[in-house]
Amino acid sequence: MLPGIDAVMVGDSITAAGPWQTMFPNVRVVNKAVSGFTTYDTLREMKSILALKPKKAFVMIGINDLMRQGSVRQTFDNIMLIVKQLQQNNIAVYIQATLECSRDRCGSIVQSVRDLNQRLKAAAEASQIPFIDLNPALTGMSQGLLPAYTADGLHLLAPAYVIWGDALKPYIQ
Repeated sequence: MLPGIDAVMVGDSITAAGPWQTMFPNVRVVNKAVSGFTTYDTLREMKSILALKPKKAFVMIGINDLMRQGSVRQTFDNIMLIVKQLQQNNIAVYIQATLECSRDRCGSIVQSVRDLNQRLKAAAEASQIPFIDLNPALTGMSQGLLPAYTADGLHLLAPAYVIWGDALKPYIQ
């Protein structure tokens, strides 16, 4: 176990691929995101996340739930359970909007992601939790995740991580 963890990244492959320690060299960041993870997987792994005793947790999860026919409501409920467990352990939580996929890749799931994000934003605001939404910078209304930021319609290219890192700077440092 690493003492003095400043931040933990919680999520799926999109977060797992992020070069967080490179982006924030003066911050002790542990990436606990795992490729393929759903909210259910994250809930099962909460003990290992909590064991790090991070000061902050950045949570972005949900696309895999929705792509596997999970409901918006259940995905939202599970994210809020993750948030609650983190808060109960005195960890400052930052809810990140679930990143949209491209319509070419996921079709109508883009709308499910938008519905989920509306719920997450409302819950974050009601609980005074910071809500970080990358979608306005990385997506378009008609196509979802823009081709400039993805090779496969789901996972991010380096320019998207630069935008993400810039969005996190005020919160992570």
